[in-house]
Amino acid sequence: MSRILKLASAALCTVILQGCVTTYVARPDEPMVTVRAVGNGRPQLCKDGKYYWAAEAKDVKDGISVPAGHRITVGAHLVSDGYQVIHFCRPFLSFEPMAGRTYVMNSALHGDGRCTVELVREDSSSKTGLAIESSVSRPTCSGR
Repeated sequence: MSRILKLASAALCTVILQGCVTTYVARPDEPMVTVRAVGNGRPQLCKDGKYYWAAEAKDVKDGISVPAGHRITVGAHLVSDGYQVIHFCRPFLSFEPMAGRTYVMNSALHGDGRCTVELVREDSSSKTGLAIESSVSRPTCSGR
């Protein structure tokens, strides 16, 4: 099988598998926080071992809503193609979102196929308006 055909097959499998992912719908009593997704890719979250597309936050440009009050895994599905090369990755991290805070997530796919995700929180008391989020850790979701 040619390399191009293998890459095309891998991309098709990825698209098919992603079709099974649904958008997260919060329970009416579930506390949610906003994460501004400013990087590339389509934001996802994982809760209870299952991956979901992240729902858009109301009234916040590039915002998504994620459950608050317990550790959650977030990240993005990134795809880049061109020059007979297809790169895709899903960088994820976990953190403990606290009600009343807003977070900023940046995800990127680099030219060499490497991908990254980072998360900070908004903080009006700092010079930059951002602060390190100390609860960031490795992804905790086992549903991958």
